[in-house]
Amino acid sequence: MNSAMQRQYESHIAHRLERRLHPLVFVNGCPTGLPHDRFVVRTRDRSLVGLGILVYMPVIESPLLAGAHLRVMVDDNDVAEASRVLTEVMLRHAEASGAAGIASLEFCGRSDPVGVVWRSIGAQTHRGATLFRSRMERIFDTLEPIEARMHRLREIAITCSPLAVADPEETALVYQAGVGVHRAEAVRRLTADDDAGFLYEVSQVALLKGRVIGFILIRRGQSSEAAVVDSLTVLPEHRGSPAHMLLMLCAARAARHWCTTVEYLAGEHHASTLKFAHWTSADVIDVRHRYVLLRGDLKRNAIHAG
Repeated sequence: MNSAMQRQYESHIAHRLERRLHPLVFVNGCPTGLPHDRFVVRTRDRSLVGLGILVYMPVIESPLLAGAHLRVMVDDNDVAEASRVLTEVMLRHAEASGAAGIASLEFCGRSDPVGVVWRSIGAQTHRGATLFRSRMERIFDTLEPIEARMHRLREIAITCSPLAVADPEETALVYQAGVGVHRAEAVRRLTADDDAGFLYEVSQVALLKGRVIGFILIRRGQSSEAAVVDSLTVLPEHRGSPAHMLLMLCAARAARHWCTTVEYLAGEHHASTLKFAHWTSADVIDVRHRYVLLRGDLKRNAIHAG
């Protein structure tokens, strides 16, 4: 890549006015309670062509990688150039914070525009995740007999109740343990995140001896008859317990008057969710990946492009 090409774009940390001008784009993909920087990439005539967010917290799958969200808004011929300039700056900041590189905050499908941006700069796929869809009747047919048997044998002490009536501070502690989000941000998302459209009466918490040990956060899907699992988190010491199954079952019961299917994303390491998908004969909707970029990857791709 020649120097003239490199000078087509420039990137920097967004100043206050730029942050105010693009709040909807910047909020996307970034829990605001986490320490982060927001970046812009512009042409030489100062036209905005892309935005990025760097979250100074290791992504869950790797403590060596900082989380990143990219959005580049140029035609196909320039995606790689604009993205490279943006990520070069973001990588420098990530390395200064002690990270070896950056990884996408979200799982991306092959046709997802965000995935196209990551691949254009030589990012490698990291962990995969599968988007499943289970039909409500299969959930009830599969899980209700298991629940009844557990009650009969007195093997179950976990109960569920709507998230709307749970103690938000206690539930936020579970959110922090699973995701690492700041408590104030966790409370906001669990009680009043109007932008996300969460269904707090359908969403559930799992209780053991009156203590919250897990929760499931539900929103409506693109279809009015579909529910989507935004998050399902159980405290580490209770993973593998019936909590996961009961949260799914109780959320399905709360939505049964309008819902026909439940959609959820399961990563390679989400054993309980993958088991649930198998039990309920779930359909595979999409396969997605996180992307990872190290400085060496960016340099090698720049040499080949040149």
